[in-house]
Amino acid sequence: MIVHPIKTAVFAIGEDLRMFLQRWIPSVSEGSVICVASKIAALSQRRVRPKDGIDKDALVQGEAERMFPIVPGLALTYKDGHWCPNAGIDASNAFGCYVLWPERPMEVAETVCRWLRETYQVKDVGVIITDSRIFPARHGVTAVALGYAGFRALKDYRGQQDLAGRPMEYTVVNVADALATAGSLVMGEGSECQPLALIENAPVEFVSEPVVEELTIDPEKDLFGVLANRIV
Repeated sequence: MIVHPIKTAVFAIGEDLRMFLQRWIPSVSEGSVICVASKIAALSQRRVRPKDGIDKDALVQGEAERMFPIVPGLALTYKDGHWCPNAGIDASNAFGCYVLWPERPMEVAETVCRWLRETYQVKDVGVIITDSRIFPARHGVTAVALGYAGFRALKDYRGQQDLAGRPMEYTVVNVADALATAGSLVMGEGSECQPLALIENAPVEFVSEPVVEELTIDPEKDLFGVLANRIV
């Protein structure tokens, strides 16, 4: 697997995402996965709010399904199947605005995936809408797939045997988030201006039909959900 970051011009609010991809990705080979930063997907949908005159806490509350304030300006939130800070709202590289998460990221990924197949004449291709994420008790961000299309998001080892011949009961690999992290690592989080990454020879199971969201866990069954329930 080879991951290539793609340097681009700054994405403009309201710019057409597919035309942007065609401008900066001249070719796509079979077995590739395209990582698209959620920020440019959101900008294409005009999911921005000016910082001036905006109550950030109120904005976060309006976007979040559940909200646990930590300190002024920072809250642990649950949104669209994800635990994240501030409902994903970001002010970095936003030129005086708040950028919200894109709406319907699974649909965005599927639309882009169909377009890639038609435009580049490829059969096996995937798309990931990436965003940074944090883990409990760990410093630093990795990445998460807010949306994905063209491949199976999970690799299930349950029922198989490990090296010792022991049946595996629980192990399911999150392929989509692993690839999102690989792409995000080379894309960068600062001033790199690399909102795209091309993953070649991705070790995934490609599919031609639209995929169904496989990654979201019921909050009541989430191992870390107990932490949120104890926040006062």
